[in-house]
Amino acid sequence: MKANASSVPSVLVGGMYGHLGLVLTATQYAMLSSTPFVFLVNPEPLDPPEKGIEGQINATHHVWKESHHMFHLKKALISIAP
Repeated sequence: MKANASSVPSVLVGGMYGHLGLVLTATQYAMLSSTPFVFLVNPEPLDPPEKGIEGQINATHHVWKESHHMFHLKKALISIAP
């Protein structure tokens, strides 16, 4: 399993170990790389504050939109990696 996971290219964490971080514990992966393996997390649906000033609602929306965009960008990069 480790050989298969490491053979799948990844653009995350420099891509040096492919997807090996999926099958190792965080401690085991830390022995290989000083940079932790980053799991892609799809952001929850937008949940703006019920009450608040317009600036708070806009800021919440902006942060969510950036998180959502980065998730899909990283997902796309992984799917086209050689």
